[in-house]
Amino acid sequence: MFGQINTRRCILVLGLCLGWSLLPAQYLLERLDDQINTAYDEIAPVVTPDGGTLFFTRVGDPTFKRTLYQFNHDLSAELNSDEYFELLSSIYSQLANKSVSSPVSSGFNQDVWMATSAHGVFDKIYHPGFPLNNALPNSICAYSEADQSLLIINQFGKDGSLYHGFSKIRQTEHAEFDFPEPIYIYDFYSQSDDVSAALSYDNDVIVLALDRKDSRGDQDLYISFKVKENLWSSPINLGPDINTAFRESTPYLSRDKKRLFFASNRPGSEGMDIYVSRRIDVHWSKWTKPRKVVGPINGPYDDTQPYYSEIDDYFYFTSNRDGSYDIFRVNFSPNRTPPRLITIQGRIIDEQTQQPIRAELTYSSLGPIRQNYFFRSSNGQYSIQLQAAHTIQIQANQPGYLSNVVEIEPDVWQQSSDSVLIVDIPLEPIKEDRKIEVSNIFFEQSKPKILPESYPELNRLVQLLKQNPNIHILIEGHTDNVGDLKANIELSQKRAMGIKEYLVYNGIAKERIDTKGFGPTKPLNDNSTEEKRRENRRVEIKITKSSP
Repeated sequence: MFGQINTRRCILVLGLCLGWSLLPAQYLLERLDDQINTAYDEIAPVVTPDGGTLFFTRVGDPTFKRTLYQFNHDLSAELNSDEYFELLSSIYSQLANKSVSSPVSSGFNQDVWMATSAHGVFDKIYHPGFPLNNALPNSICAYSEADQSLLIINQFGKDGSLYHGFSKIRQTEHAEFDFPEPIYIYDFYSQSDDVSAALSYDNDVIVLALDRKDSRGDQDLYISFKVKENLWSSPINLGPDINTAFRESTPYLSRDKKRLFFASNRPGSEGMDIYVSRRIDVHWSKWTKPRKVVGPINGPYDDTQPYYSEIDDYFYFTSNRDGSYDIFRVNFSPNRTPPRLITIQGRIIDEQTQQPIRAELTYSSLGPIRQNYFFRSSNGQYSIQLQAAHTIQIQANQPGYLSNVVEIEPDVWQQSSDSVLIVDIPLEPIKEDRKIEVSNIFFEQSKPKILPESYPELNRLVQLLKQNPNIHILIEGHTDNVGDLKANIELSQKRAMGIKEYLVYNGIAKERIDTKGFGPTKPLNDNSTEEKRRENRRVEIKITKSSP
């Protein structure tokens, strides 16, 4: 029933462009406070790109989540205490291939915890329940910036089974999560249960620490490339520039995918130390000689699992320098004022009835690192927190309604000392002849080719059409009056067809989409200035059918 299990942790690398290779010694080391670091082992720090949430794994805590499903029955609710722990000892013994008499203190007792930060301090601690945590080993591996999910170790079946590998799990509302879904890597195996991984910010590559037949030491670093959604290529050894006859583990990849951090016990190390190397080719086969990160990070103890948070300039890692494993960090910019944390709350309402409706929110801060977050409201109420350093964008979606995007500019906060803003978000019911508002759709000048900066808006349209499979649309192309009339009409038709092709490629049935090019024949104004001509160069989307 149970497959092979990974008992080590891995680090997601969201990637970033680091301008340094060695840490100056003058930076101060900070052990995270006692709400996070306890008498038990705390490992595998993973921080979201906005710096606001820390995920980590705690080992051996007696308050672990005890849910234990077997064949659709939660045995933690059906067995008495003695029967439950006897069963858990048996399961852990199978995983360890040896007797485990004390499951609570066992290394297989792992739960994922999370903490949120106000002004740089992780002061709110959460212990999520099932399905993120249960009585089986639950260890966070990474945060996927591309699809806002957690990468966790092992694959889990709804019947209670456990298999070797990795899964992704998405947060829904507050500290609740969907059931984990497995990810697949061709020819994935390791001769040891001890594995770790780093995922690039765009999900294109995974760097793995594995013990395979071609490994030079007891563990080497490998790379897998994305083949298609949820599938990666066979692991390729990174070669002698990175790997030695010793141990290489817990990789971390920078945002530009050029700098690789990892832990190793190679000669010159004192226990496990953290190293950094820079990639110098496009094939991932040439690297600079790894150099040990200096300063307060490495020493006569085990330092592993590096993670760098670009937004607030913190370098996180795991160390046993105080006895048990704890999470530490170094601030590279100690004099920086942390971004202000603000709360936005309100209702999602029916535009016509003004009554609250259930809906889903996607929200983000539009800074240099754009991180989308997800919130599901079951009663029309919502409350979210973000750092107020950049424009905040909130998008509300609900089947049967047109989506609505609200943007809040930084000057709203600069002009007020209040840290709470009330924002109600109206949603318009879908009806025939209604226009779907679209903006930021761009084409090459005088050509029908869609520019990449249009994709977010087009993806929003794709999402709306998938949520409402009963609606049909008409895509209208419009131009200004500059140039030949016939050529402008033809260009506007080709642009409308280009948008249709994009929607069809992304899963929308072509029968639901009509197109029409009007050229300059339906202007919004008189084309007398460049600004007015720009307004006339547009695409309009109209609902032509909304009944089943």
